[in-house]
Amino acid sequence: MRTRRGGALLGIVWLSFAGMPTCARAAASTEPVKCNLKIDSQALANALQEFARQCGLQIIFFSRVAEGLRAPALDGRYTIAAALSALLSGSRLTFRVINPKTVEIRLPEATNHRDRADGRSTETYRDDLV
Repeated sequence: MRTRRGGALLGIVWLSFAGMPTCARAAASTEPVKCNLKIDSQALANALQEFARQCGLQIIFFSRVAEGLRAPALDGRYTIAAALSALLSGSRLTFRVINPKTVEIRLPEATNHRDRADGRSTETYRDDLV
């Protein structure tokens, strides 16, 4: 789905793959779910599509955040967090798990917190909270 607002293209990419995902099934244990991945180095948007397909996940992001970015190759067994961290390395992008099968890719957001006793605000980036 793409819309134009104020002359800027705001594309949102929604990657959804159904079926019997091998890595999205939760194990009975508390061990993190792992995916067997074979992803070539390529444009980040394409690598995220391939990651979603291989892991049976939905990945959402605005297309503009991935423009001009490349992802490294991945070959092996990875947790979802480790694979996304590797794919996004060097991009300043972060990810947020929305639910067990949906992940959002985003730019880091600065937020102000006024929870200090002296009332002064502190700045925290979302990627520091993940």
